[in-house]
Amino acid sequence: MYKFLALATLSQILIISPISAVSNPISQVIAPKSAKQLFDQGLKQYQSQKYSDAAKLFLDASTAFGNGGDKLNQALAWNYLSLSYQELGQLPEAEKVISDSVNLLQSKNGSKEYLSVRAQAFNTLGRLQLAQGKTENAISSWEEAIAIYTSYQDSSGEIGAQINQAQGFQALGLFRRAKNSLENVKFDIYKQQDPVLKVTGMLSLANALRVVGDLNSSWQVLDDADKVAQQLRSQELLAEVLLSKGNDIQVLQPNSGNDSDKGQDNQKALELYQRAATISEKPTTQLQAQLNILRLLAESSRPEQWSQAQTLFPQLQSLLDSLPPSRSSIYARINFAQSLMKLAKKTESAQGVISSEDACTSSHPVCSAAKVVATSIKQAQNLQDLRAEAYALGTLGNLYEQTQQWSEAENFSKQALKISQGIQAKDISSRWFSQLGRIKSAVSNPQRNEEEAILAYKEAVDIFGYLRRDLVTVNRDVQFSFRDEVEPVYREYVRLLLQSQGEQPDIETLEKARKAIESLQLAELDNFFRSACLDSQPVQLEKIDSTQATAVVYPIVLSDRLAVIISLPNQPKGKSLKLHTFKISKDAVDAKVEELRQKLVIRSTYEFLLPAEEIYDWIIRPIEADLQNSSTKNLVFVLDGKLQGIPIAALYDKNKKEYMIQKGYNIALSPGLELLPPKSINQGKLQAISWVELPKK
Repeated sequence: MYKFLALATLSQILIISPISAVSNPISQVIAPKSAKQLFDQGLKQYQSQKYSDAAKLFLDASTAFGNGGDKLNQALAWNYLSLSYQELGQLPEAEKVISDSVNLLQSKNGSKEYLSVRAQAFNTLGRLQLAQGKTENAISSWEEAIAIYTSYQDSSGEIGAQINQAQGFQALGLFRRAKNSLENVKFDIYKQQDPVLKVTGMLSLANALRVVGDLNSSWQVLDDADKVAQQLRSQELLAEVLLSKGNDIQVLQPNSGNDSDKGQDNQKALELYQRAATISEKPTTQLQAQLNILRLLAESSRPEQWSQAQTLFPQLQSLLDSLPPSRSSIYARINFAQSLMKLAKKTESAQGVISSEDACTSSHPVCSAAKVVATSIKQAQNLQDLRAEAYALGTLGNLYEQTQQWSEAENFSKQALKISQGIQAKDISSRWFSQLGRIKSAVSNPQRNEEEAILAYKEAVDIFGYLRRDLVTVNRDVQFSFRDEVEPVYREYVRLLLQSQGEQPDIETLEKARKAIESLQLAELDNFFRSACLDSQPVQLEKIDSTQATAVVYPIVLSDRLAVIISLPNQPKGKSLKLHTFKISKDAVDAKVEELRQKLVIRSTYEFLLPAEEIYDWIIRPIEADLQNSSTKNLVFVLDGKLQGIPIAALYDKNKKEYMIQKGYNIALSPGLELLPPKSINQGKLQAISWVELPKK
């Protein structure tokens, strides 16, 4: 038997990692020449990301191996056939062939070659099971792979399976267990004697640590990898380390401090990417670094950096044209087009500039972007790569959306959605559902249809709920920006729901809005911690308090209004939820909340009273009568957005000269009723803390 990659399992790691390129050949077993040639050709196509061609060759190779009685190589061919099918989104076919491979390798004993193929089969099976949502089964499959690698002392294979398993723990929300697993991997990598394997292992580990949110550890590992790469004098490995460091900064940057801090972070990331592009001689590494540079420059608020971005266009276009068609080159083209669109928004109007995706003659950046994406579509179709085709078609739909060419935007979005749903690619299906929602609700769209927009947004929100543990782990080329692409979908869905039935929507609509905002807050926690650290446990509102004296208040900050949904106690069925709205922009709400937060720091000046009065009038004043009429004793606030940063107890009723805490209600705050189940406090002697009374006006 011939083994093509001693680290084949590392090429199956779910995160993108340079360790997959390392090879370490072992002994060969004589195989039919035609079968071996077919397999070699298939492996070459697979590594070139031409998955459809690879699948055909692996299928022919497996048949040839079987006809020649070589069951071991047949199982190996099935393993790579399953990987190819997975990349193509053909999960039922992938499941069948990997099951055939595992069944062919029943024995738990055998030669090193036999055990290697058996371990690879379980690694591939785990990858498939995770894609199918069978995370517990995936973890078990990787556990089996780890045991096999350990049995014949393949440390590299063991490392790859452990990293995969850590991702499985993360997908289940077992954040601590994922980190512990990666700590074990770190120990194995650091004792690796081969410096090349050591650096590539460190890169894989750092990428995995980034995925689970441990950015400090990721950066430390990359620092160590940097030193080893410099000792090796390997410019290519050093370039990979620099790219990964830049990516660490980009993950950390959205949660960093003020604009000045973010600007410094961006500059540091730019320097790392520029160094990587300069020292690498590999076109793919140069392209990745320069695409990252272009994106940062296009997102900048500094006009001089927009000019720098424009000077990169010819060089990037040349690099893109030099690459053979593959999924990576298709995603690179789309990445390039998206940066062109961002730059176009900053510099000039793009309305209606695309004449057609093939015959765009304008020099406008959007026209250039359309041509690049059209090429991506053709390449994906030639490769029969449905996932890449869906992503490219949807991106073209987004270009037409940005230029307000609504019919074309809707048409391409629906084409992309049809393909992505057909291959069960939920991560990109949610993107196109969101896009359809925006298109169908756009004020300037003559075919505007709010009902269809609500349905599209609901589909996107449902998928986000399904994917909530995966939104931070998907391929970097197609990953979500939570702030730009996920959060606005929830808010726009709620906005359309609440205006769909006039001043007072029915209770079913209000319940949908309440659940959506709960789901958003859960997703915000996942995004902040980079892990699904909490499992949602829905709680029936009427079960919160046996005395039926608890009201729950949901202030929801929307683009054009502040909506307050209140759940009232002691009400007949169908009458417990009510809506009050205050017409005000999100920016105005955020500004007033920030003013109160800052002025509360110095309470002796009384300057905080004015914003405290205004926010009271927005949230509490409209529901005062409801609270009194329902005999409410307990108030639970589920706060949204920046409202989470102020004490509700400090809101001020200017009519009665009372703070909220003086109203006689028992006040509680919750991040959401679906996050934490309510618990009674054990009765006992309580130790009071000192009380500082707020000043009276």
